[in-house]
Amino acid sequence: MAVLSMVISFSLIKMTYNHNYGLINFVVLVVSLVFTGVTAFYKFSGYDVNGSVDIYTTAIEHGAQMSVNDCSQLQGNDYGGLEKVKESMGYNCGRQNLNDIHHIATGMISTIYSSLYNEFSLASVFIEAPKRKNRCLSSIDEFLKMCPEQKIHFSQENLQMLRDFERKQ
Repeated sequence: MAVLSMVISFSLIKMTYNHNYGLINFVVLVVSLVFTGVTAFYKFSGYDVNGSVDIYTTAIEHGAQMSVNDCSQLQGNDYGGLEKVKESMGYNCGRQNLNDIHHIATGMISTIYSSLYNEFSLASVFIEAPKRKNRCLSSIDEFLKMCPEQKIHFSQENLQMLRDFERKQ
């Protein structure tokens, strides 16, 4: 989608240049193209769909299969807390894929609008988007704080990729 919007921007720039619509309009189109490209590249660079699905699937499966005996660092009164964290991890990670799809689709639509409407592209730099919260990642982090020895089941590279992606949003 980002590539498509960049192609549309290039075609608009070429059309503006060929039909001599004026220097100001040409500059606005170039600035629009730059904002579109930089935004798309920054937001989605380093994001791996397969890695995120792997983390979510691991959290759901491992949370359901793990017993209290698998966590040696738990104290006697933490058993209820662990069960609550496991339950929230399964619930949050089960629906996180839909949240990611919604967030990425919204970003792609925003990128397309940026290429088609110069005003949107120029204004979108100054519009602050609401902060996104990955509840699955928060649940996994809470789970790993309670049972650090369970880190071996989660890809640290994919967890870091998700943390970096959340930080960029």
